[in-house]
Amino acid sequence: MDRYVELIDTSISTVLHNESYLFTEQELEYFKLYTSLYYNHKLFLSRLLNRQPQNWHKLSKFDFGFDVEEIINDLVIHQYDNSLDNDLALAINQSLDLARIEGDQDAWKDLNFVQSNEYLELPTTSVEYVLSICNNQDLITISRKFNCLPKQQTRKNMTEAILNTSTTQSTLTSNGKLSFNTSGNLLNQSLSLKQSIIKQMDKVIRINPPIHNLFNRLAFVYSRQSTLFSPPHHLLSTFNKRYYPQPEHKRTIAFASRATLIEFIHALNLEAEFDQALEEKDYEEAQRVAESILDRWRDMIHSNTIIKNWRARYSAGHVYTRLVHKLSGIYSRNKRYEEEVGLLRELLAQRVWRSSRRGAWYSRLALVLMTHFKNTEKLSYYLNEALNVCAEALMDQDTHEIYKPDLYRRITRLEKSKVFNLSQEDRTPVLKLRNPNKKFVYADRDYSTMTTHSFWKPFFPVVVQDGEDPVDTLRVEDIALQAYNIEGWKGLHTEGRIIRTIFVLALWDIIFEPIEGAFETPFQTAPLDLSDGDFYQHRRESIEKRFEEIQEIGAKDLVSERYDAEIEKRTWAVAVNWDYEREDLVNLTECFEGRCLAQIFRVLCQDWDNRTGGMPDLILWRMDSHTVKFAEVKGPGDTLSETQKVWNDVLLSTECEVDVCHVVASNVQDEKDQIVTKKFQKSKSDSKDSLLPSIVRMRRSKSDQNVNQKTIMHRSISEQPLTAKTNEILRRDMSMPPPDIGRTRTPSELNIDIPKTRSMRRKSSGISTASKATKKPRVRSESSIENYFNKSY
Repeated sequence: MDRYVELIDTSISTVLHNESYLFTEQELEYFKLYTSLYYNHKLFLSRLLNRQPQNWHKLSKFDFGFDVEEIINDLVIHQYDNSLDNDLALAINQSLDLARIEGDQDAWKDLNFVQSNEYLELPTTSVEYVLSICNNQDLITISRKFNCLPKQQTRKNMTEAILNTSTTQSTLTSNGKLSFNTSGNLLNQSLSLKQSIIKQMDKVIRINPPIHNLFNRLAFVYSRQSTLFSPPHHLLSTFNKRYYPQPEHKRTIAFASRATLIEFIHALNLEAEFDQALEEKDYEEAQRVAESILDRWRDMIHSNTIIKNWRARYSAGHVYTRLVHKLSGIYSRNKRYEEEVGLLRELLAQRVWRSSRRGAWYSRLALVLMTHFKNTEKLSYYLNEALNVCAEALMDQDTHEIYKPDLYRRITRLEKSKVFNLSQEDRTPVLKLRNPNKKFVYADRDYSTMTTHSFWKPFFPVVVQDGEDPVDTLRVEDIALQAYNIEGWKGLHTEGRIIRTIFVLALWDIIFEPIEGAFETPFQTAPLDLSDGDFYQHRRESIEKRFEEIQEIGAKDLVSERYDAEIEKRTWAVAVNWDYEREDLVNLTECFEGRCLAQIFRVLCQDWDNRTGGMPDLILWRMDSHTVKFAEVKGPGDTLSETQKVWNDVLLSTECEVDVCHVVASNVQDEKDQIVTKKFQKSKSDSKDSLLPSIVRMRRSKSDQNVNQKTIMHRSISEQPLTAKTNEILRRDMSMPPPDIGRTRTPSELNIDIPKTRSMRRKSSGISTASKATKKPRVRSESSIENYFNKSY
């Protein structure tokens, strides 16, 4: 049996076994009808279901080895076989007995599975619509038929020429008396033109949109995260091309009622509209869409029926909360800071949805209160509010560790304000992190490979020459790796991919632990809550226990044992790249200090969706000293992004070595190059590393040589107490209740399309054409429910 057909049958029987109440009686009848079709009919429908529902397809493009036209005729009149699989028949019959009759009954009356040319002939179908489904060759043929082929044969010109024929040509359509009704003549002419166009077209077919929506909803209920028919995970598995982890999967009830499901899908469609408006830079429309759900979102927060377990992520309120978060970014862009503050307060006042974002909301709120109300008469009030926000955030168990250094630094800045008039002794101890070491690598620039647009590229070519060997053109990361290799380091350019592989291997049994609601189908590469923020909350005890083990004895055995168990099948698990050598994975894990590895894993557990990017470019290790180093490679004029700074804070807080390695051109050819090069030369040491070749050499800055003397060692968050004076300030009665709010991420971290961020360009300065471009923020742009869940839940 064809795998597509088998999968649809499986999804119908699985969903209807426990969740038939999510569908009306009429919808269940169509499931029964589908399962009763002959095999060839199912095969044809399964292929149509895997295509975009709004697209029409030429019948001549289908080649199944049987008469497709006969299949279409049967589907129109609902021809089916009465022989059904016993289990499938039982599930459908029981579902029909229990079905709730809801919705528009007439909408499903005599609805066909497919639409063909007959649909185009209906009076309600316009000529413009018929022309829109014609390809360019069809339009050329039709234009020649009506003697209106334009000189410039563009789609627009040909369409306009054909439409003009309906108003310039006379048409006789009646055997009776002539009518002089102008509008009637135009209508007859249009109908006649449409019929003539359809005759010139090949026969076309498409799935009926309501039928596609029905099966799409079935697919979502079955898989919980995407449509069933687009990404063929199940097919790759059944074809033995892909092996998935095999945790025990168990069907659960995610939606309490049909109304809950319908509203959830409606919320996803609204979010798709919002993201589409952002992509098109239509900020007014995006704001209108988001503001339309505010009242409903607030009602849901105060509802007595609110769900507070894993099912909350299948509530429309979960999607609405994302929209409200994005709306606060729109307000920030428009400098409507009071409205932004109000939304952030409301976001933090609820603890049901998106709890993993609370740290970001706190931090954003503190920033707004500190910086955007300076010119007001209530400055002292807003600064007191900001201090309250920071303190409350640090006491909130849902504030992840990654946000705490930023919150402590804000408290330090606030306490220095004249508003509080605190002495040095009364202030909170200053929290300072070590700065990454600065290193410089010089190489000859290959200007012959440059283009006018090369400054957009994250890499720039350089020429490396070693004795009599030929000259090679390399990327800046390769140049940096070469320099580190000469110093005795082994390394890879992975941008954190190998760390994520080690993370999954070390926590494999915890990640694939069969907890309720995490695994619904056998085709999952990760638990459904991994990108949700609830992953850590649901497994806190087992995760922390594993981290204690890693801190004591490391993760070498965990990684090697899991690698050996899964490498033969190359199990398709989230973030795991089986192309890495076993030796590299094991040796790198062995070189890590347990404390450093545990802290990196904790950040990934708490905020997987937002922290899988931004790690340094290079990972380096030395087996002789069992040390690990991270290195971010930058070209002249390039700077660290906010996400990269966050990761540097995390790594430095655990005593990991972190370098920012600048690759600088030594063969300067223009004034801008000279300015940038001189700027970097001011920081370098006069000493040269004799181990490096003359064309590629690394120079250390004076600050690097004295790093041990100048560096203030990092103190962990738990060691930073609030002073009695600060606590006294926080206890003062305020005219407004303590803010229950936080901040969203900075524009470079926001998951929305803000022009200042999306259009940001690195300033070119000669050698800066070699610089590595700052990564643009990831923008969630879903045009439909199908591809929404494929990215991030």
